[in-house]
Amino acid sequence: MADFKAFVEQSIADLRKQIGSERVVCGLSGGVDSAVTAALVAKAVGNQLTCIFVNTGLMRKGEIESVADVFQKNFDSKLVVVDAEDRFLAKLAGVTDPQQKRKIVGKEFIDVFADEAAKVNGAKFLAQGTIYPDIVESGGTPDKPAGMVKFHHNVGGLPDDLEFELVEPLRDLYKEDVRQVGRELGLPAEIIERHPFPGPGLSVRCLGEVTKQKLDTLREADAIVREEIRKAGYYNKVSQAFAVILPIQSVGVRDGSRIYESTIVVRCISTGDFVTADWTRIPFETIDAISKRITAEVPGVNRVVYDVTPKPPATHSGEEAKTALLPLFHFRAVSRNSPGQFRRSSLNLKSGSGRCKMMGSPAVSPSRTDTASLNQQPAASSGKQGVGQNESFLQAVVLFSFHRGVSVCRSFRRTGRFAPGRRSRIFAGSLGTALSEGE
Repeated sequence: MADFKAFVEQSIADLRKQIGSERVVCGLSGGVDSAVTAALVAKAVGNQLTCIFVNTGLMRKGEIESVADVFQKNFDSKLVVVDAEDRFLAKLAGVTDPQQKRKIVGKEFIDVFADEAAKVNGAKFLAQGTIYPDIVESGGTPDKPAGMVKFHHNVGGLPDDLEFELVEPLRDLYKEDVRQVGRELGLPAEIIERHPFPGPGLSVRCLGEVTKQKLDTLREADAIVREEIRKAGYYNKVSQAFAVILPIQSVGVRDGSRIYESTIVVRCISTGDFVTADWTRIPFETIDAISKRITAEVPGVNRVVYDVTPKPPATHSGEEAKTALLPLFHFRAVSRNSPGQFRRSSLNLKSGSGRCKMMGSPAVSPSRTDTASLNQQPAASSGKQGVGQNESFLQAVVLFSFHRGVSVCRSFRRTGRFAPGRRSRIFAGSLGTALSEGE
């Protein structure tokens, strides 16, 4: 077991030696990495530290107020809050590529931060919450180069003419190690157990073009996801829980009228190092509560789906690379007691096998890469377990799109197993006010 007390003591000694009597600025994001970095530096050099929080307009609901409140209660250092929302949204206008978004947000953040840091007289050092997975995903360490997974503005994104020396006390640690350091420093649980939030903020959870309207929609949906996960007692059981808004709309019905609204993806993952991750098996009752609240409380959303993709092949942040038309496989199960009356059905999802079936009913899978349904209605005299005419049936639906001609679903087997296409992401979930046909 790692000795985190010794790590803290050694880090504080190293920071004092590195910084001396100079001043330090630290970018505070509200996440655990930057908070623990700030706490370590503050322990080492006290009021020589000035923390800067940049409001990019890409933050979660209530983030600014939460960061200011937590900082005032737990730090003696100075906090400067910079409102740069308009500046960031102007730079992101029309941009759909997530890597480009990351680079734009990273560069603009550095520019805004540098402008504000220049106002701190005598500041020589820049403290960052860089951790080891950031280095790995950005292309690896110099002695062990790797392929880039995604761009991190704090790794390789800083300008060559940066006028600060870097202070990165956590760069060799994984996320859980960082939390242990935070506990050793006496930081409260609301900081230590907070789910990670990407540097580019909601821009990479807003697939397609980033607009203020989409961000406001996403903020409300994301807040509901986190509230319901907490209610269910799963917040500290999952590593991340959040919402993603897709650049597609689908037909639904509300108050007896046809609607055409957005889709929200709910993503919950479990991981020990954030280099790999698996989707979390949260209760269906929680998914149902999230779906009902989002479709009832968030204007412009009529469909909610649950992401069941591990990392790899997906990333944990929910972004997709270089596609405006998201390859999306959506398996849906509904039951019908009489014509025209539909309700959601429970699914039994077996990890890795790609098998979906309704409890007590034969498994089915999609047979086409457009909209398809499969009714199982064997004759009553067959003696086989099946679905009667007025009982239940399963319906498999594919919401389709293509990326360079690659179809969503590559193969279909009558055994009830499916194999997704190379670029597909698989979802299953309750669908709120969406039509049962899956339009």
